[in-house]
Amino acid sequence: MQAESYAHGEPSWQDQSSADAPKAAEFYSALFGWNCPEGDPQFGGYRECTLDGKKVAGISAQMQPGPAIWSIYINVDTLTRLRRR
Repeated sequence: MQAESYAHGEPSWQDQSSADAPKAAEFYSALFGWNCPEGDPQFGGYRECTLDGKKVAGISAQMQPGPAIWSIYINVDTLTRLRRR
């Protein structure tokens, strides 16, 4: 994702959660040409990957065991809070 802004309904960010975040970063760097430097331990080592200097995705270690997971974020015009009645 390299756009400066995103229209309503467009994907605007993606995160990948993996049992082996360094290996995932190496794989996606080779596949897409991303640069995924090691993240700050204070933030769980979360890696912000870039392409041509622009942020494109995040990679983190999984919190629970299981298969790797991609989370895709969709842009919306407004947020509506759900209220408890």
